[in-house]
Amino acid sequence: MEEKKLIEIASLFLNKKPVIGAIPFGGGHINDTFLIKVSQSRHEFILQKINKNVFKTPLHVVHNIERYLNHLHQKKEDQLLFYKQENGLSYFVDENDDYWRMYNRVANAVSFEFIEKPEHAYEAAKAFGKMQRLCLDLNPKDFYETIPGFHNLDIRYEKFNRVLSCGDKERLFNAEEEIEFVLGQQKIAETITSHTKSGDLPIRITHNDTKLNNVLLDQKTSKGICVIDLDTLMPGIVLYDFGDMVRTFTSPVAEDEKDVTKVALREEIFEALAKGYLSELSAFLTKPEKQYLLMGAKYMILIIGLRFLTDYLQNDVYFKTKYADHNLVRARNQFALLRNLIDNEAKLNSIISKHI
Repeated sequence: MEEKKLIEIASLFLNKKPVIGAIPFGGGHINDTFLIKVSQSRHEFILQKINKNVFKTPLHVVHNIERYLNHLHQKKEDQLLFYKQENGLSYFVDENDDYWRMYNRVANAVSFEFIEKPEHAYEAAKAFGKMQRLCLDLNPKDFYETIPGFHNLDIRYEKFNRVLSCGDKERLFNAEEEIEFVLGQQKIAETITSHTKSGDLPIRITHNDTKLNNVLLDQKTSKGICVIDLDTLMPGIVLYDFGDMVRTFTSPVAEDEKDVTKVALREEIFEALAKGYLSELSAFLTKPEKQYLLMGAKYMILIIGLRFLTDYLQNDVYFKTKYADHNLVRARNQFALLRNLIDNEAKLNSIISKHI
C-alpha cells in the first residue's frame, strides 16, 4: 500500500496529528505492520492491518483485545495502548473491507527471536504468567474464539486420519516412521481433552502464541514489560501457554534444523521459564493444572509436529516451504524434541515441583 494511504489511515487514530512517515515494521508473518512517525514528537506508533484470511472475523479480534486492554487499564497496567478514531471506534475498515488498528510503540523495549540466556526465559515466562494472572477475574464467556479449534488436538488427529487415506503415496512412504510415532501418541490428546471436559483444567483467558518475540523486554534491564501480538488472546487452558513456551524456548536450534541430533530440551532454560511463569501463577492454579503442566508441553509439541506432518502429506498446502521435504523436516524436529522431553520427564517434573 502507498505510504500516502497509510498516513491517511494513521491520522484517523491520532486526532489529525501531522503523520510524517509510515514504513514496514517487524518480522511478523500474519498481519501487515507499519511504524508510524509523527512530526515533532518522540512518540512512535504501530499501525496494523488484520489478516482476514487467518482471522475470519476481525471484529472478534478487536473485541477481545479492547476488552483485555481496558481491563489492564483499570489495573493501571498501561504499557500497551489501543487508539481510537474520533468516532470512538478502535478500528477502521477500508474500501477493501480490511480492518486496521493502532497501538503505541512501547518505549525502550526490545524483543528477541531466540533465547540465549536463562534470564530472558525467566522474564518472558514471568510476563506471560502475569498476563494470565491479571486476567483471572475476567469471564472467558465474554471473549470470542478468534481461531476456532486452534489448539484442538482431537480435530488435528481427525484431519490427519483423513489424510492418511488420501495423501500423497510417495510422501506417505517417506513418512512411515513419523506416522507410526504420531499414531502412538494419541493418549496425550485423550488425557488433556478428558480433564478439560471434566473441569479439572478450567477455561481461562490465554495468549495461545507464547513465543519469545511476543514479549517486550526492557532494553537496559531485560525485565519484562508487557505481552504483545494479542490476536490469539481468547479462552483456553493454561497448559497451552506453558506448553508452547517449552516448545519454542528450550530447543537450541530452529524448528527446521535438519540434524535432529542437535535438537534437545535445555534444562536450564526449562527451569528458568518454569520459575518465571509459576512465580506469577502458582498460587492460583488448580492441582490438576500444576500436575499436567508437562503434559501441556507434550501436547503443544505434538500438535505442531502433527500439523507439519499433515501438511507434508497434503503436498504443503498451508505452511510456506523452501524445499520439497521442508514440512517433514519440521515434523521430525518437533518429534525429536518430544522424545527428548519424554526421556527426561521425571527430571522435568521435579523441576516444576520446586517452583509450585
